[in-house]
Amino acid sequence: MTSVSIAGCSLGGKAAIETAIAYPGMVSRLVLIAPGMPGYEYRDEETLAKDAILERLIASGRREEVADMLVNIWVVGLKRDRETVDSAARALVREMILDNYPSVTDKFPEAPPEFDVMSRLAEIRVPTLVIVGDSDLPDMQAISQLVADRIHGAKRLLIPDAAHLPNMENSMLFNRSVIDFLVVQ
Repeated sequence: MTSVSIAGCSLGGKAAIETAIAYPGMVSRLVLIAPGMPGYEYRDEETLAKDAILERLIASGRREEVADMLVNIWVVGLKRDRETVDSAARALVREMILDNYPSVTDKFPEAPPEFDVMSRLAEIRVPTLVIVGDSDLPDMQAISQLVADRIHGAKRLLIPDAAHLPNMENSMLFNRSVIDFLVVQ
């Protein structure tokens, strides 16, 4: 059976984890960028407050404001001033949000897995690199640490001056780290 390296960011990272658990023989390496985690209960009060505002904006059909808020949450993060974050990255993510609005605002875009992902993380036995931006949400920081702690031998990399999309914000360090991880024999 052929195995492959899988990389995924956010919900893509969640899908990569689920794939590695469900089909262990098919995965040779994992690169998990700020992965989502089914069953994880968000705890950060500031994030939860912004999420409540976001839900009201979505319900009222205010697409532009939803896009701006999502950029503020996921690209800017909670610790940085919006003006210090690359305007091209902000604009690109905003455009992607608006272009994919129905799927972006669907709180449950896919069916949950048929197994408890958190309790089965230790079953993943392939080299794993967990990447998270240092300005990502506190709960994403916690999830990345939980994943790195529970997957045997996983390495966690904190990318400086980046939020939820470190591949866009610090692409040189991100690319070098991923390439170095993938080419190690």
